[in-house]
Amino acid sequence: MRKVLILVIALSFIFSSVSISQDLKDDEIKRQFNLAVNLYNAGSHYQAQSIFKKIIYDNELNSRTTSSYFFSSKIYLEQERYDEAESLITKFLESYPSSSYADEIRMMYVKLNFQQEDYYEALSELSFLIDRTKSEDYVALGKNIGEKIAYYYLNSSKLKQLYDSFTGNIIKPFLLLLLGKAYCKEGELVDAKKSLSELIKNYSSSEEYSKAVDYYGSLPDQSVPNSSAILIGVILPLQRNSAGQITSTASLEILEGIKFALSEFNLGREEKIGLLLRDTKNDIDEIKKIKNEFENNSSIKIILGPVFSNEVRATLNEFIDVNIPIISPNATDDDLTTLSDNFFQANPSFSKRGRIM
Repeated sequence: MRKVLILVIALSFIFSSVSISQDLKDDEIKRQFNLAVNLYNAGSHYQAQSIFKKIIYDNELNSRTTSSYFFSSKIYLEQERYDEAESLITKFLESYPSSSYADEIRMMYVKLNFQQEDYYEALSELSFLIDRTKSEDYVALGKNIGEKIAYYYLNSSKLKQLYDSFTGNIIKPFLLLLLGKAYCKEGELVDAKKSLSELIKNYSSSEEYSKAVDYYGSLPDQSVPNSSAILIGVILPLQRNSAGQITSTASLEILEGIKFALSEFNLGREEKIGLLLRDTKNDIDEIKKIKNEFENNSSIKIILGPVFSNEVRATLNEFIDVNIPIISPNATDDDLTTLSDNFFQANPSFSKRGRIM
């Protein structure tokens, strides 16, 4: 009995010592953390960073681990050390997705991408935040920032790509509204109405529903002919995949450039210039169909495309009797300008380049 009592007392002492030791360690971590915060507030970021990193890496998970991640990421971002910031933010989100700091850390990720001018990734992170957060404040903040990024920095192609990558019922209507507005800004009113109609039909309980109804009602009626409307016809080999995404890098870059230039031109103008895009599919029969459509549309004042000389040649042969100027951004064959008085090359032919050199 005496041995048992001694053993109980010994074990109690050991556990008590461990508990006291742990309490002392926690107190020291808290003291070091408070010191680091004071250093940060005083502008001594390098000294503060050193302490935050020790709390993260030299100790097991403790009451100041996640908050140290937050401050450490913030310092890297302020110092424009983007690789270290991204690495730390990514590790935090993978390790502590349910942390109370998760939303704030994700907003840092948005800022990181924005400062590096990766606007697509910035809006993608915002969309993820809007879709997952339980905070109404972060939803409102995310939508406010996201709307500005979409309006000033992204075209409809990028927004469509982003929309297709999400499935959540909170973020989908928001992205559809942004997409509809982008189409409208680019003069593609048919696609704008299609996006808004999808929102109105499928997301009637969403925050964006009433906005979509109002915006749809403000768009001009495309069924009423407008003799003064101006359209730019664009014909490119888009090479769409099974998901409908454009896989031709050259065509996508040209199309995005056209859309960006047009949206800048239309900004603040009442009478906007529209865009009519058609895919040649690298097929002469498709070019014939496009020719029949374009020659009967008096609103089309100019045609941009195709990209490559062989398609340009086929297009010029088909459009020989259509009095619309055609500009190819890339075609370089020497004889193309002799095939039509309405054809112009944005790129000099190889022989002209050779003479210049």
